[in-house]
Order: sequence, then structure tokens, then C-alpha cells
Amino acid sequence: MNNLDENQLVTKANHLVSSFEKLDLYIEFMKVKNAVLNNQYLTKLNNDRLTIQKNLKFYQGKKKEEALSLAKELDNEYNSSPLITNYLNLKKEIEDLLYMFLIQEF
Repeated sequence: MNNLDENQLVTKANHLVSSFEKLDLYIEFMKVKNAVLNNQYLTKLNNDRLTIQKNLKFYQGKKKEEALSLAKELDNEYNSSPLITNYLNLKKEIEDLLYMFLIQEF
């Protein structure tokens, strides 16, 4: 593998990407990912929690405690969504598979 010229390397990489994109796991991951991205409720929930977390530095005292509590509540609600749980599990499986792919091929 170390003696490949640039064209051979590009061809090999393109083949790997093509093979990977045909895997059932990858296809399912992309479906779930798109479902997450297109879910208005989860998008709003995520944006709200990120906005609150970003603005925590501007709050003090009781207001900061309330904002922190709300951010945690939104975070728990977001992360406990079955769609997010499924997405995170599939993402982990994809990462593991990618690692194995790369170890075998390179």
C-alpha cells in the first residue's frame, strides 16, 4: 500500500468511499441523520439549549441558576429523544466501522 502513486491512491480511496456508502449501516445512518436535521422540534430544542448555554456567562445569581437549570432540562430532553439516541448509536457504529476500514486498507 505504501508504494501507490497518486492516481492509484485516489482510485483506491474512491473505491473505499463507494463501498462504504453502499453499506446498510451507512444508509441507515444517513436516513436517521437527515431525520434529525429535518425535525423542527429537535432543531428548535437544540438551538434553544445552545443559545442558553452560550449566554450563561452573562447571567448572575438566581438568573444564572434558572438558565443553567433550563439548559440542563433542554439538554436532557434533546438527548433522551429516541431519534437522537438512535442517531448517536448509529454514529458510534459508523465511527467504529470506519476505524476498522482504515486499519484494514491502510
